[in-house]
Amino acid sequence: VSQSRYICCFPVTIERVTRETISGIVTQRKAQDELENTYTTEELKDLADEYGYSSMFTGKETDIDRFLNSSDAKKLYVDILVDQYRAAGMLTE
Repeated sequence: VSQSRYICCFPVTIERVTRETISGIVTQRKAQDELENTYTTEELKDLADEYGYSSMFTGKETDIDRFLNSSDAKKLYVDILVDQYRAAGMLTE
């Protein structure tokens, strides 16, 4: 489904997307990169703790890497994108 909008007097077609479309496009590597660019090391460590990827036997970086390589990290990034598309009125639910 698409909708037309005008930007600087030019018609622009904007495609609406679904959660499934976003999830299918986002790669694990893209999610890792974007989460690393969005959150501080401390925030990533907190996410690793929250999602259960921390261990008392490993260091902070290992815990963060374990989280960033998980399906939970990809799901979190997809959730962030879904919220952004929803706010822009471009999500089909």
